[in-house]
Amino acid sequence: MSVQNTEQLLIAMQQCIEHGINEKMASAAVVFGDFEMIEQLSARLLQLVVAQNTAARRHRSGVETRSPVREDGHIQPALVGYLVTMMVERCAENQLPPPLALARLLRAHLGVDLYAAGRLKASGAFYRAVRYYLAHPKASAREIGRYAGVSHVMINQWKTDGALAEAGEQMKRAMPLLAEWPSLAVLDERKSLC
Repeated sequence: MSVQNTEQLLIAMQQCIEHGINEKMASAAVVFGDFEMIEQLSARLLQLVVAQNTAARRHRSGVETRSPVREDGHIQPALVGYLVTMMVERCAENQLPPPLALARLLRAHLGVDLYAAGRLKASGAFYRAVRYYLAHPKASAREIGRYAGVSHVMINQWKTDGALAEAGEQMKRAMPLLAEWPSLAVLDERKSLC
């Protein structure tokens, strides 16, 4: 092990202790690849990552006004990434499959469950956004997002890549009446025109 790797390991072990992680368990998992210790360390890290993610989500939603900080005892993503990498390497070196707890930790750390969440948030959101955009071309991304049921970030992405404008033009060509009266695009589908 190189001097740099040794120093990284010592820093990681010190940070583990600061987070209430048993040093012997951590070193057995990270240095020696002890399967049971990898499983225990992964389970403990998963608890810490879930707590960090929950605090961050509460902050983003406005429930918490201040952002999660190191003083709150939240584990740093860089430390989790280092420990996960070391444990995966030990599993590979020992030709062992990673324990389920390590796989779950990796999933939480990488945010796999959030992949494409914005696009999946509300079925039909893109077309609701297009209709609102047609009816209110000067509306902000937040207004469009509220109507469509997605974040303003997703709306801005659709605007930037031209998807909203292109779909709007296609919709107007398919329904010429929308070109004359764009406000018809956002009539409540449950109400009749009669």
